[in-house]
Amino acid sequence: MSENEPMVTYKKNDIIDILKEINLLVVSMNDIGMASIDDANINLAEELLKFLQENDILEKLSEARMILSEPFENEKTEDGNEFLESVMSNLNYWKRKYKAKE
Repeated sequence: MSENEPMVTYKKNDIIDILKEINLLVVSMNDIGMASIDDANINLAEELLKFLQENDILEKLSEARMILSEPFENEKTEDGNEFLESVMSNLNYWKRKYKAKE
């Protein structure tokens, strides 16, 4: 990290809460993946979906994103676009590889 790079600050409790949710997600997804390798009766996709839904993971990630995005709310790119929107547009989002069966 460069000494001249701008800094952002967050409330300590917000970061602890976000880190707890990330840890829950990483450890649990690893455990589910390893269990599905060890036990052919475990359906990986089904278990992942069940975990995500039962733990409201999408809601929690959305809340974390909102907290982390807050310092960038008014930041614009040189061409006037929203800074974070511009950064996020370059991510490799999941796309369906095959057409849905009719």
